Amino acid sequence: MKFFSMDSPFMQAMGKACDLLWLNILTIICCIPIFTIGPALTALHYVCLKIVRDEEQYITKSYFKSFKQNFKQGVVLGLIFLVVALIIAIDIRVMYFTEIQIPSFFKLAIFAVIIPYLCTYMYVFPLLSKFENTVKDTIKNAFLISIMNLPKTGVMILMLLFPIAVLKVSVRLFPIAALYCISAPAFVGALMYNKIFMKMEKKYMEENAPEVVDEDEHIFSDEPIEEAEESGK
Repeated sequence: MKFFSMDSPFMQAMGKACDLLWLNILTIICCIPIFTIGPALTALHYVCLKIVRDEEQYITKSYFKSFKQNFKQGVVLGLIFLVVALIIAIDIRVMYFTEIQIPSFFKLAIFAVIIPYLCTYMYVFPLLSKFENTVKDTIKNAFLISIMNLPKTGVMILMLLFPIAVLKVSVRLFPIAALYCISAPAFVGALMYNKIFMKMEKKYMEENAPEVVDEDEHIFSDEPIEEAEESGK
C-alpha cells in the first residue's frame, strides 16, 4: 500500500517523530552534567535544522559532531543563560512565596528582564550551531533577530512553554510531554528561523564565492543581523 510506502507523507512524518524522540533522549542525557547544557542545546538545534531541511540521515553522528565543534562557546553561553535563569527564578520566588514586601518597580524590572531573556534564548543556540561569532556578538545578534521577527519569536516561546501547558491539562499526558519536551519546541523553532538563516547563508555565499563551504560546517559571518532585518520586513 502507498500509505505505508517509505516515501509516503505518513511514513516520513513517523520517521521525523522517531528522530525527534531519539534527539530528545540524546539532549536530556547530554544535559545531565549541567555545564554541558549549552553544547547539548546547540547540537539539538543543529540537527533540528537539518531535519527541517530534509538533510539529516545520521542523527547521533551529526549531534555529537556539533556538540564537539561548539563545546567551548556552548559551555559559556549555557552557563550565562543558566545563571540568569536562576537569578530570575529566585527573584520570582521571593516576590510571590515570601512575606517580604517588594516594591512595584522592582517587580516590573524583573518582568522587563524576562521578556528579552526569553527572546534572546530562542535564537542564541541556533545561531551558535550555524554561525561563527564571539559569545558577545552571538547574544547581541540573537536579541536583535528576535526583535526583528517578533511573531515568530512569540510562537517559539509558546512552544517552549507547551509541555508545561500539557501537564496543566492532565498529568496523564506526562509521558508524551516528556518524550518530546525538548526536541518538539526546538523543531518548531527550526521551522520558524529556517528562512531567516537561509537568507543569511545565501548572502554569505554570494559575498564569498568562489569559496566552498561544507554544509555541515559553520557559515562564517560577522554580521548576520543585516539579513535578519530583511526577513522582518
